[in-house]
Amino acid sequence: MARIAIVGAGITGLGAARELHDNGHEVTVFEAESRVGGHTHTVAVEVDGVTRHIDTGFIVYNERTYPNFIALLDRLGVKRQPTTMGFSVMEEGSSFEYAGTSLATLAPSWKLKCSPSHWRMIADIVRFNRQVKKDLANEAIPSQQTLGEYLREHGFSQAFRDRYLMPMGAAIWSTPEHNMEQFEALFFARFFYNHGLLEIHDRPQWYTLIGGSNAYLAPLTEPYRDQIRCSSPVTAVEATDNGVRVTVQGHEAEQFDGAVLACHSDQARAIYKQPTDAQSALLAAVPYLDNEVVMHTDASLMPHHRSCWAAWNYMLQSEHPDKPILTYYMNELMCLDDPVDFFVTVNPEGRIDPDKVLSMHHYAHPQFSPDSPAAQATLGAANANQRVVVAGAWARNGFHEDGYSTALEAAGALHQTLGS
Repeated sequence: MARIAIVGAGITGLGAARELHDNGHEVTVFEAESRVGGHTHTVAVEVDGVTRHIDTGFIVYNERTYPNFIALLDRLGVKRQPTTMGFSVMEEGSSFEYAGTSLATLAPSWKLKCSPSHWRMIADIVRFNRQVKKDLANEAIPSQQTLGEYLREHGFSQAFRDRYLMPMGAAIWSTPEHNMEQFEALFFARFFYNHGLLEIHDRPQWYTLIGGSNAYLAPLTEPYRDQIRCSSPVTAVEATDNGVRVTVQGHEAEQFDGAVLACHSDQARAIYKQPTDAQSALLAAVPYLDNEVVMHTDASLMPHHRSCWAAWNYMLQSEHPDKPILTYYMNELMCLDDPVDFFVTVNPEGRIDPDKVLSMHHYAHPQFSPDSPAAQATLGAANANQRVVVAGAWARNGFHEDGYSTALEAAGALHQTLGS
């Protein structure tokens, strides 16, 4: 039995800890925050004397692209419920808005109904979906080609780019719209294909956890809950001749047989003192962006037409905004039968009535570039035969399944290095 330190208590760290524990190792989880879960953060709020539990980070998953996470939930006996994943776009300071819910919501105003550029955008959505599927099947998207280059090559309209594709990508990855131009086109195309986003009807069913995403944390951590140390920020991880030295702020260093750095790539770079060249290059390939998240009851950031309210609601700003503004309609996402409308907005930047704010949070999200996929492909080799391994959602597509899948891989690599 080896003693293993896990740095980070999000889905990656907790998943790795459970896997290593079940394989007979002694695990200790270090978490800088006062709670476990990372982006899994269900907040209890009281409105009009009634307490609700609302998700503020991780909310949804689907059957098609979350196989490992769903297998974990089934093993833990966590219950789920189906939800919807509609998308709307509105423009700040104007009447422009639409949603993909129906033909009526695609052009809810007479101005849009009579707009050639708007119908060209919709036609381009259909054309883009067909073109990408064709190019994927024919392996016709060169590696390193950016999304911006791909769109220019195929002559997609500016309205399609500015009012559909870039907002959707910015919403999915919590990144500025202009960053989407620099995504690797193949990475983007595969993600859209795998998630059914190139289909009008044949899309995967999405789910939320009944009672909030926190529902899986207790059963996942139950076997090793006494070995979780919250409010314990790690300041240094150093490989030694016979193990790994871990230092927590304000404490003496402790010796372990191995460690999993299950934190963000930039956090791992800051604390890992002697990474291998492969690990160093991998960690440097995916930076992070901090985003403010606010839970509230202010409907002013939603579309003016109630029929256009969707699960995800994106607000267009002035040219090249630094951060995206996205509002989740939590009543729809979490299937809340409630007279109060609850919203979670990413980067509202002072646009919400302070009297309607329920809670405020900060979550960081990975930012991908054309160089990211090639670096991510080295994860397995970078972790092979190492006492310190790295993992995280940043090493794949940036989502819960990615965090958990890399946790399983990292735990397996460390188990093989250290033996049973």
